Amino acid sequence: MTDGTSLTHYHIFDGTWQPVDGQVIEEIFVSIHVNGQELATIAATPIRQDWLAVGFLANEGFITSKDELRAVHICPSGLCVDVWLTHGIEPPPRRIVTSGAVEA
Repeated sequence: MTDGTSLTHYHIFDGTWQPVDGQVIEEIFVSIHVNGQELATIAATPIRQDWLAVGFLANEGFITSKDELRAVHICPSGLCVDVWLTHGIEPPPRRIVTSGAVEA
């Protein structure tokens, strides 16, 4: 797993240009699968993808309680989260959610 940042090299100007090594925030696409079916792909920082998936399900009204969760599993690459619920859902058409827009 990652801490959500990547090491990068850049320059700052403080009267003269100075090289700097620093951290920048990472963003990856995380696919959320519910009961074996892809629900959404979200651009997110790769930290606690399981919390992201459960929060997304709650925010979108697919669940109202943690008691509806049977299992939550982050795949080894961290690029997908499998969520198994105690009930079925009717997923919308495939979605990619980014910080700027939603595509249907």
